[in-house]
Amino acid sequence: MVLVTGTVVILVSVLLGSQFMVEGKVYNERVAFLRKKGYEVNTTVSWSDYEEWIDWVNRRYFKGRMNSDVREVEDWMEWYGLLKEAEKAMVYDDSIFEDIHACDENHCLWFITVNSRGTDHVGHIQTYVIFPE
Repeated sequence: MVLVTGTVVILVSVLLGSQFMVEGKVYNERVAFLRKKGYEVNTTVSWSDYEEWIDWVNRRYFKGRMNSDVREVEDWMEWYGLLKEAEKAMVYDDSIFEDIHACDENHCLWFITVNSRGTDHVGHIQTYVIFPE
């Protein structure tokens, strides 16, 4: 009986340990990929501080005149495609603003685009975030 219980405990420990080792693996691969492609990946802003940070960006660079929105993208190819599109856009016409941001704590990547050429005379900051799994 002790042998069976010990075997079960070891098996459960191994399975749980392997799950913890996998957590963040895809995220780390994506960060390495972006760096290899020459992107600056900024890790100074935590995703949990995002709201405060985006308000600061809006006040500092745009005098608080921009609306902001977050779009969570689930597919890596879609997120990367949006990044490539933002790189090609004209300045302040849905163009990328600052660096790509990464949060090791939440395993997420995000970048922001800025559009100040709207017909409603209100600019827009769009954040694209992905949580690679």
